[in-house]
Amino acid sequence: MFLLALAIVDDLGSILVVAIFYSSHLAWASLAAAAGICVAIVALRRVHVQADAAYVAMGVGLWFALRSAGVSPTLAGVALGLLTPCVPLQRPRTISEEAHRVADETVDDPVPPDADAAQWFHLADLGRDAVSPLARMESLLHPWASYVVVPLFALSNAGVPLTGHAIAAGATSRVAVAIVAARVLGKTLGISIASGLAVRIGLARLPRGVSWRHVVGVAAAGIGFTVSLFVADLSISPGTVLDSAKLGILTAALIAGLFGFLLLRAADRRPAAVPR
Repeated sequence: MFLLALAIVDDLGSILVVAIFYSSHLAWASLAAAAGICVAIVALRRVHVQADAAYVAMGVGLWFALRSAGVSPTLAGVALGLLTPCVPLQRPRTISEEAHRVADETVDDPVPPDADAAQWFHLADLGRDAVSPLARMESLLHPWASYVVVPLFALSNAGVPLTGHAIAAGATSRVAVAIVAARVLGKTLGISIASGLAVRIGLARLPRGVSWRHVVGVAAAGIGFTVSLFVADLSISPGTVLDSAKLGILTAALIAGLFGFLLLRAADRRPAAVPR
């Protein structure tokens, strides 16, 4: 869970960097429309609107408004993720009580067969309201995002020729070496030190069964590289330097993944320290 949260926060930070530093000239009318859509999403939350379609429509409108405003529309995903309700409308106890009532008032073989359909539809609607819109949208979009969108995004933004000349140029490129050092060593040290400070000053604590060897292993295991490829495309003009940067990002991802795997495997072979 720590690795997943770390990857999500890292991607959100990268998207904010893209939105702030790589946006074109602003169209204030469209930007005002985007702000209005955000206010409308908050209003929907306040009146407990649970319909997924309402938030999907708002998200699509926000994407187009930000694009028209000259701001990177990737910011729409950040805003929608933060504003979509994460609290269900119905509590589990209510669903349980209603389920017992419906079960007591219905029979296994009604005549006609759909005589009790209205009560079961009512219970199904209540059960749906026991899951927040955010969780429902995540469940709906997760397979598409994981198996379609992210792979296509990575492939479309990679585009680096893996020829002998390109690899030789990347191996001697200061840009590629700096990226590998930053993503393998710098990231591991930064995340480990930040986690240590958070525990030291009382903002967080290690879960039971987790040692600092696990934290360092997760820090080294690597975080998403797809957004890094996207940022490289935005910040570097096409050419040898961009190819070297992308090669450095891909190389760092492989090294970091192997490094983290070895550290976590070694950590699991030792008994974890009991957190204090």
